[in-house]
Amino acid sequence: MGALDQHDGEPAPRLPLDDLTPAVIEARAVVEEFDAGFLYRGREPAHPVEELAVWGKRASAGAGLGSRLIIATHDRFARHPLREEALALRARLFAFYEEAEKELPRATRRANGIYSF
Repeated sequence: MGALDQHDGEPAPRLPLDDLTPAVIEARAVVEEFDAGFLYRGREPAHPVEELAVWGKRASAGAGLGSRLIIATHDRFARHPLREEALALRARLFAFYEEAEKELPRATRRANGIYSF
């Protein structure tokens, strides 16, 4: 059974989404994943190369999704119900990025077998 205004054989009506809502949904999922722990494919990293991959993902997702949420600062979203959450998620994502950016050089050396710091 479809929507009440849907006739047999017709596609379901599409709800228009603004630009902020999908970005918040995606950011929630990434923050939840990172909050679950320092994990590689759902488990602890088994060796330095996997550790490097985790740091790389945290850096790229933190910077990428954090930058995507810049739209939350635009005036057109001033009264959006997800605006405050978007700004908080943006701050969290940039914090993940900054932490990863500091650790990436050391993780790279470990992944390459260079242990003298």
